[in-house]
Amino acid sequence: MTENKNSKMGWTVANEDKRALRDRRKAIFIAALEEHGTVRNACVVASIPRDTFKKWHAYDLEFADRVADAKQSFGEALEEMAIERVKNPDKGRGSDMMMTVLLNAHLPQKYRQQTIVAEDTAKDVIAELRQLQKQATNEAKAGSGKSAEEGSRGADEVLAEVQKKMEARGKLPEKEE
Repeated sequence: MTENKNSKMGWTVANEDKRALRDRRKAIFIAALEEHGTVRNACVVASIPRDTFKKWHAYDLEFADRVADAKQSFGEALEEMAIERVKNPDKGRGSDMMMTVLLNAHLPQKYRQQTIVAEDTAKDVIAELRQLQKQATNEAKAGSGKSAEEGSRGADEVLAEVQKKMEARGKLPEKEE
């Protein structure tokens, strides 16, 4: 059938073809994202430019939800591989460190440490450590008849003292769970 630009039916058929092609590419993209885990690879497999993905993601909420589901699915597949490595360490190939990095990236809510340290808290900790270092140096110089090992405090003692002071001030960083 020859497309007639003046024919309403011709335009409808052309638009339906474009819509069907776009829907097929979206489905291919989602399947590739679930398998490969990266937008770049999914774009290559679906034969679309990254800008097209960005437009679809921004303007098509259903597509954006499907992208989120595909990313979650890929993260869960990584998690299954990690569990399989634990169960069968002899069969596991690849880098454990890389597996950890990928789990942190794809399932951060589960695998990434959630510690938040405010800038002023860090400054306070550094100031406390410097003060304690000066105290330890002065104690060592005074030499109060103790051996060098007895005169210098261990790092654990210093950190415990800093922690007590920070707790007293209510400025210890809190971990989110």
